[in-house]
Amino acid sequence: MLCLNNGERIKLSPTMTMMFEVNDLAVASPATVSRCGMVYLEPIHLGWKCLVESWEENFCGYSAKYAKMVAPIVMDMIEEILPYMREECSVREF
Repeated sequence: MLCLNNGERIKLSPTMTMMFEVNDLAVASPATVSRCGMVYLEPIHLGWKCLVESWEENFCGYSAKYAKMVAPIVMDMIEEILPYMREECSVREF
């Protein structure tokens, strides 16, 4: 059952599945979360690799050849650069 803000209810067939991706759960009640079986992961726990993978998947629509070629290079570069940045670089406030 899909319940809309205006009170309207739409019955879904047994073969239908709906998936929503939200930015945060700021306005979701605990009942909503438990009924929908939501899993919320904060971006900090996802890491950076999923961003590169997502970019590769989306870029494949434009040029799969280049996306498959560039993504591994970016992954390797980040693997090498990230430890240095975490240890040696600092964020300066202006």
